[in-house]
Amino acid sequence: MLWTKIFGNESYFRDFLKLQEYCQGLNKYAVVADSVVKEFEKMRFPFYAEYVKAKNTEIIAKIEAEKKRGGYFVHQASESEGDSLLVELIKDFKGKVIFVDFWDTWCSPCRSAIKQMEPMEKDYAGKDVVFLFIADESSPIEEYNGMIVSMKGHHYRLKYSQADSLMNKWGFTGIPSYVIIGKDGEVKDFHTGFHGVDYYKKKIEEELKK
Repeated sequence: MLWTKIFGNESYFRDFLKLQEYCQGLNKYAVVADSVVKEFEKMRFPFYAEYVKAKNTEIIAKIEAEKKRGGYFVHQASESEGDSLLVELIKDFKGKVIFVDFWDTWCSPCRSAIKQMEPMEKDYAGKDVVFLFIADESSPIEEYNGMIVSMKGHHYRLKYSQADSLMNKWGFTGIPSYVIIGKDGEVKDFHTGFHGVDYYKKKIEEELKK
């Protein structure tokens, strides 16, 4: 078989598949656990363990650098749901335009959109604009903690029922989904799917002028 010719025997192939499995989270700022690294150290290819250790070191350095830059804030929500929860999430941002982003770590379109919006977030730094990121428990906590340090704004990781109560409020059926709240506290726009940076900048600018 082809894989046998490439890897030499079945054990090499299994090792390679295990490497792929455990390294999937590396691009989400999630380090590989020490117990797994020890498994790689027992494999026939020393390269596997060396690769994982190097990536772990790289990710930890990036996370620490982002932490020092600051600009991200992690919050804990109460047990409320629906309208009561929404009031709680935005109560500290009266008089500001609030851009709400529903996302999760496993959502590739969410991550792509967040990356595209980074310049926009920098443009509004220091202005009356707040970026509020909402994820739920389906985002593994290690991946979540690693990713949000580079996402400047305010972060909530809600229980499933809480996130669903907000999603259902606007009829959202998937992510990414977005809500724009004006300085008057009223919802101005809500939809599922990324509409592009220009679209959101236009909406934000319209609300800032009011």
